[in-house]
Amino acid sequence: MRRIFFYISSLSLRTFIIAPIVLAILFAWMILMANGRIFGIEPGFRTVYAQTGWSYVTLSPYYLLPGQSFTIHGNGFMPGENVFLSTSFGTSITSVADVAGRFVSQALTVPADLSSSSVNISARGDNGSFGTATLSVGGFYPVVHPSSYYIVRGNSVRFSGSDFYPSESVAIYRNGTRLGTSVADVHGGFESDWFRVGYISGQQTYSFVGQTSGVSISRSINVSNAPPYILLGNYYNYPGSSVSVTGRAFGS
Repeated sequence: MRRIFFYISSLSLRTFIIAPIVLAILFAWMILMANGRIFGIEPGFRTVYAQTGWSYVTLSPYYLLPGQSFTIHGNGFMPGENVFLSTSFGTSITSVADVAGRFVSQALTVPADLSSSSVNISARGDNGSFGTATLSVGGFYPVVHPSSYYIVRGNSVRFSGSDFYPSESVAIYRNGTRLGTSVADVHGGFESDWFRVGYISGQQTYSFVGQTSGVSISRSINVSNAPPYILLGNYYNYPGSSVSVTGRAFGS
């Protein structure tokens, strides 16, 4: 009986000592949360985002030509994160991820001197998110066609071109002598002026050189060596009648 009484008494004593301490700690924590400071301790609150996947970037498009534009799309970044975008051709910009961790950059234009190359793209967030992508840049393969590949002496020829660098000047040469310049449109196409071929029969070679892209292409035409001739509308007629005369292969 004494042993049992002693055990109960000891248990009550420990409870009597520990319970007030626990209550005091809880009370202090409640005051700390309510008033913001106890004994120089100030509570702090910070929003922590848990990243559920890997950050990555995509490009739109992945393949283009110099002078064309593309955009960078990011996914899996931290909401509100500043993302620093850089390219291997030296352009750097900044985008901000939305609440879903996504962003779309402004349009970037590929320089003219990056024909037939690859461009490395990197995206680095200020919270440590990171992604890379590679852009493929094609080359220029211009096409030029004359209004005719066979021209009668003294007549004129003009040329239509495509797939040059957008808005670049295209110098036009005939047998090495510069004739003039045409300007490509935003799609890289142009229509030249009319050029008189002269009265010397034979082959003439015309060259077209892009002043921005540096690409060139040549086309040859043949100038007629047939002599001029005439045709009569009627080879037999009565005196005093009229006859029509048609000429061919004369200069214009």
